[in-house]
Amino acid sequence: MDIWGEKVEKIADAITEWMIEKHIICREDKKIYITGICQFISIILDFLGIVLIGIVFDELVRIIFFSILFMYLQRYAGSYHAKTRIGCYCGSMDIVIVNSVCFRYGTFPIVILMGLLIISVILQLEQRKRDTKRGKEENLRYPEAFPFQRNR
Repeated sequence: MDIWGEKVEKIADAITEWMIEKHIICREDKKIYITGICQFISIILDFLGIVLIGIVFDELVRIIFFSILFMYLQRYAGSYHAKTRIGCYCGSMDIVIVNSVCFRYGTFPIVILMGLLIISVILQLEQRKRDTKRGKEENLRYPEAFPFQRNR
């Protein structure tokens, strides 16, 4: 696990321990809550990054609208899964930045767009190789926390 993931998991563990001490949750459910809190922290950090990029490029409303649509599409179409959480975060923010530049300064030249398309195809093919080598379940830290998750 990367340093980013360790920090997020430490925070989630501390929050979960506090919830157990206050008798808000049962100790048996600790792993499920840690997973959920880690996801919640990741969503908050993504949102803060998106808002910051939107403010910097003076395109806040468009970027939020794009991000909502993009996240919805990702949920059903799948996406690249980086090996680390920081890699995933940076990849997501790169997509938002590229889109911000397009919104702000018009479109990219066709050469850059073709390059981005080739890179995305290569990343998707690489992800498929990894997914077929190991089961999708290994992508989850605590698979028992998601008993009803769809197989994509």
